[in-house]
Amino acid sequence: MGIVAGITLFLVPLNLMFMLPLSGLIVLLCAGKYSLAGLSLTKITLISLLFILLSANLFFFKMEELAIAVPFLVYPAALMLVSVLNLERSFIFGMANAIFLVFLVDSVFNIYTLTTSSDLFGRRVDFRPGDVFPRLGGIYANSFISIGISMSAFIASLVTKNRIITFLVVCLMPLSGAMRSPVLLLVAVCGCIVAHFVKSRITLFFLAIMCGSIVFGGIFLLSDVSSNALRIAALTFGATEIFESPLMGNSGYIPIDRVEGGGITLDMLLESGNAEQQLMNIGIHFGIPLLLIFMTIIYSLIPRSNSKLNSDSEDLFVKRVSVFIIIVDLIVTHLFSFFPFTVFSLIILLRLGKSRPKTELTTLRLNV
Repeated sequence: MGIVAGITLFLVPLNLMFMLPLSGLIVLLCAGKYSLAGLSLTKITLISLLFILLSANLFFFKMEELAIAVPFLVYPAALMLVSVLNLERSFIFGMANAIFLVFLVDSVFNIYTLTTSSDLFGRRVDFRPGDVFPRLGGIYANSFISIGISMSAFIASLVTKNRIITFLVVCLMPLSGAMRSPVLLLVAVCGCIVAHFVKSRITLFFLAIMCGSIVFGGIFLLSDVSSNALRIAALTFGATEIFESPLMGNSGYIPIDRVEGGGITLDMLLESGNAEQQLMNIGIHFGIPLLLIFMTIIYSLIPRSNSKLNSDSEDLFVKRVSVFIIIVDLIVTHLFSFFPFTVFSLIILLRLGKSRPKTELTTLRLNV
């Protein structure tokens, strides 16, 4: 059932209005068991508070601009969804295998596009000035989503110890044509190093913040690049908007109406209230208090090094790598806005190791 859930989760329509409920329904139906066991009262309270406050903000202030607000539902929806799932380890492994399948199909599309300059469906390839490679979009014809699939496969390969997939991700991600691909790959490597050597939760959190801030600072150092100049202008706008309404956020903006084949302009970003930075976007639309609650939840997802995880040190390592990638991504990229990546990474953080059989645990301890 995990394979079915994984494949359908990654192949649902890209429109978020359909992706959110459909993806949630798929996982809920395939999981079959629901429980809050294993979640601390703090996590349950924070997640519930985030959901209630965000929903109230949407209902009272942003219903007319729902198309803008819907992407922000990814965070609380995924957190609420994963919080009630009671998953067997075999289900998580099934989802991992499904992600491998989607990743391999996506990679075939990318390799074909790289060699022929058009994808298997004959869709137009995005090739921007200064790019070494075309923007490989994979099966979805979207480079951001293709990167999200690759990073999901990377995390899944750590869960299942599939070194072949890990090797393929490392080899293929830098060829995507988007600068964020090698950056995120380097972030994943840094996450593995930090997860292996750092035991303190607060240290890991601040190292992830520092890593994201360094990458974020590169936007300003390379300000002569046209896309970075656009981001800097959007970030300046975002900071101004947050200071104007720090408690509740603004009332919403119109959605981006992107012309086919055309790029996104600064006017489009400003009209849609998009500062090109996920944490700042939450602050813009919902205010600083809700942003702080969200970041507190992310911090709470970091497992304690002395916690009695059912799966011992291996699951602890994967969880720490996952949350490191998520924190950096929230600062500089957009992986976490891709709902399938969000669901799978949160399943790893909240549910991996919760239901390993006692006999398996006994064997592990005896081997140690």
